[in-house]
Amino acid sequence: MTNKQAHKIEIKWLEENTHIDTSNIEKKYCDNVNFLNILQSHCYAITMRITQNLSFRIGLIHINGTPAGYIQILEKKALNSFLHALIIDRGPIWFEGYDTEENFKAFICALKKEFPKRIGRKIRLIPEIEDSLEIRSFLQQQGYKRSTNAAYQTAWIDLSNNQDTLRKNLKKKWRGSLQKAEKNEETIKTIFSHDADDIKELLLLYAKDKAQKQYNGPSVKLLLPMIEVFAKNNQLFIAKAYKSNKLLGFILLLCHGRSATYQIGWNSTAGRSANIHHLLLWQAMLHLKDKGYISLDLGGMNDESASAVKKFKQGLGGREITLPGLYN
Repeated sequence: MTNKQAHKIEIKWLEENTHIDTSNIEKKYCDNVNFLNILQSHCYAITMRITQNLSFRIGLIHINGTPAGYIQILEKKALNSFLHALIIDRGPIWFEGYDTEENFKAFICALKKEFPKRIGRKIRLIPEIEDSLEIRSFLQQQGYKRSTNAAYQTAWIDLSNNQDTLRKNLKKKWRGSLQKAEKNEETIKTIFSHDADDIKELLLLYAKDKAQKQYNGPSVKLLLPMIEVFAKNNQLFIAKAYKSNKLLGFILLLCHGRSATYQIGWNSTAGRSANIHHLLLWQAMLHLKDKGYISLDLGGMNDESASAVKKFKQGLGGREITLPGLYN
């Protein structure tokens, strides 16, 4: 499809209160988004309302009168709105054919007009666009200051590819580890679950492992309410593997629109030796594909504190992207 450029851009706000029928909005506006990240999902916004007391507003981005994209903003107000904090994490989201640098720049200008900087207002922005010196320069010209030198990295798996293509896209070493796990598949019981009945037990294993190994990852304090919200909206997916009734490992994925995000995972010593994480993630990809999901976000990657995790995720052969980072 030919990319459509911005001539006249307008943000039309759907709601400005905290009581939104999430499922209807996500179905109506996100079903034509191929790569919807979790931070722009409505279940995430509801989680932030519960845990951080943040409200949220949702806007349709119109270009020349036609819906072209989608933005979700978290916010908090005080002192009759004199104090006003806005959080835009990994937005905007564009519909097919509108994801261009020109449209992004037009959106930023429209956002600036809608929420001009002033005393008492603070804006946090993680733009969902490929990092470049030109984009950084543009954001600086618009008054945004880059608050960290670290850009945000992730990788997307395109689940619209057939199974053979997905397999061919795996890096050689990753594919070899998967094949090793598959040789023992007859003795391993894999369970797919979409409820949160046993998630607390799994989170305890994750929390203990995280504390022992000192790696970065979401806290259990945040994960518990997030899991409850996603489970309530039938957007939770857990894959577990057992051998002789002993848990070898699990992964947790959260779904949003036609996309899903790899959130956390854990494996035992025996599970690690059996490459159980490779098996679970591969089977989860096929399960999601079978359920109609078309993309999987592997979550953040960084070289400094989690280089081994980054290498593991890169092994899936997804489309790696680097975002400009955090701006204020």
